[in-house]
Order: sequence, then structure tokens, then C-alpha cells
Amino acid sequence: MENEGASTVCPLDPGSPLFLSSDGFEPACVLFPHACFHVPSKDKKEAYDFMDKVVDKHHRLCDERQRLGLKRQTLEARIARIERKVRAMESYPF
Repeated sequence: MENEGASTVCPLDPGSPLFLSSDGFEPACVLFPHACFHVPSKDKKEAYDFMDKVVDKHHRLCDERQRLGLKRQTLEARIARIERKVRAMESYPF
């Protein structure tokens, strides 16, 4: 009773159009990119150079954003101090 489901399993048909070889272990729908085409080294170099430029620009933008964020925090703290001084001066009786 335990192996009842195993007897109903149909084996793969090696004559099926999905298989290229007679042993049934090479499905035609699998694509191996390294076997399909070769990228010339010049194109690879251009792609890597472009990727380096993009990464460098990303790093510069992140650094600039961080710098501006710190500057903003400094300015907000300075504004808060000045506002506290103004409130203190306004509440000070002459």
C-alpha cells in the first residue's frame, strides 16, 4: 500500500521532442549561456569601464548626500540654538 503511488509514475519518454539525446538526460529547453555566444574582450572591457563609471558616480552621489545630510543637521541644530536664545530673550523681563 505504501508504494502504490510509485507504480503509477510514468518514466520520461526519450523519444519526446524535449530531449536531444537518446539517453533522455539533455532537455532541449535548457540554455547554457556560456555555450551560446562569446563576448569579445573589447566589449567586455567597455562594459566593465562603463560599470566602473556608474559605480564611481553612485559613490560620489552617496558621499555628497551624506555630506549634505550632515550639513543639514548642523544647520538645524544651529537654528534650534538661535531660536532658543530668541525665546529666552523674549521672555526676559527688562
